[in-house]
Amino acid sequence: MTADAKRPKREKPSFKNLGRAIRFLGHYRNITIAAYVALFLSTGAQLLVPQLVQNILDAVTRGMMAQQLATQPAQVQSTVVSQAGMTM
Repeated sequence: MTADAKRPKREKPSFKNLGRAIRFLGHYRNITIAAYVALFLSTGAQLLVPQLVQNILDAVTRGMMAQQLATQPAQVQSTVVSQAGMTM
């Protein structure tokens, strides 16, 4: 006998309680809507954080590159800028 044969069969899930919970929320429609709006706003804000950090790091990197490039002769500057796909 295997271990699977000894396990009792699972009952099918009942969605009766879920229906009761949704009907219960109907009595508190405004609070429920406000909670969902807050949920979506906070999720959106959390998804924007990595993009914000990327923009900050890119700006710092570009600034550092521009600062180092400014100390080079004009011919080197134009060559590096054209290779990087940027304009002066």
